[in-house]
Amino acid sequence: MAFEFIPRSGRESLRRGLLSTVGLNLCIRAVTFFQGLVLASLLGVSREVDLFFYIINTALLVSGFLRAVNSAVLVPRFFIVEKEYGRGAAVDFFNYFLLLAGALCAALALASVFVPDRVWAAVSGFRPEFIASHRMMFHLAMVFLLGSLVAVFLTDVVNLRDVGMVE
Repeated sequence: MAFEFIPRSGRESLRRGLLSTVGLNLCIRAVTFFQGLVLASLLGVSREVDLFFYIINTALLVSGFLRAVNSAVLVPRFFIVEKEYGRGAAVDFFNYFLLLAGALCAALALASVFVPDRVWAAVSGFRPEFIASHRMMFHLAMVFLLGSLVAVFLTDVVNLRDVGMVE
């Protein structure tokens, strides 16, 4: 397939970018696979290990979802609001959703800290007694989740600031 509208040097750069992206993705998948094997051999197979992976993967899933919403919805919408209503309205828009997401995450974290057996039993197949006996794992997972969410939002704010969109 020929793309005449892309100069030859651009096609080479697209091809190089595509190959490097696919190559790095394959490397990451291989490393993740071997990481799982190493963890399974070190930790063994038990309900506690399953719980650990469930907690970490749930935290990563929530963090990834909010990162995607932030990058795919909020940041582009920020630019549209800024173009139509000005920079002040765009900053207010972004801050509103930043505070809303922060409040929701804080409410979830508080519920998970004070009643983890009820919260996590509602979204998992683990029994409340088992969850209650491993309460510390859930507390540490909330620290991990909140830290990753703060990092996501601060990264987006810094990126917007670097392009001159946020003061």
